[in-house]
Amino acid sequence: LARLVSRQVPFSMLLHGKIGPFFAVNIAQAALMFAAGKTLVPWLGGESLALPARWDLLAIVTACTSLSAIGWGLLVAVSSRTLEQATVVGGVGTILVAAVGGIMVPRFVMPESMQGLVDLSPMAWALEGFHAVMLRQGGAADIVLPCVKLLVLATALLALALWIHQRRRVLSAAQ
Repeated sequence: LARLVSRQVPFSMLLHGKIGPFFAVNIAQAALMFAAGKTLVPWLGGESLALPARWDLLAIVTACTSLSAIGWGLLVAVSSRTLEQATVVGGVGTILVAAVGGIMVPRFVMPESMQGLVDLSPMAWALEGFHAVMLRQGGAADIVLPCVKLLVLATALLALALWIHQRRRVLSAAQ
């Protein structure tokens, strides 16, 4: 990064250089997980993953989930001063959002007081989108709300990350 900054590479180019590869890796990871669920899990004695007929909807939910995760990652990256700080904030934040979102403990097992928090978690939104496509064989209308929530969050996180980055640049230039 220091070399790129010293060559005065525009920040927008740096940003695209980060988002594009992370997005591609996220999509590839999702494809590998689906393939493992379909082939590897049965080979190990588990039940095969039933993939939906609507691959396009699965791809849309996966892309929206990826964009919100990238937004979170960028916000953590620009907000953190050290690698250790980013690791702790990113890791703990992800675990908390997963726990509240029904990823670690299903919603119906949670106490009533916690069940209301589930709807505030982006992981719950992603889970709802995946459930709509994979479990309920839903259509495009069934994934609109979860995907819109994820995209709004991705936009907000990216905007906040850009604002923090710009503010830091202005403050460091003034010093």
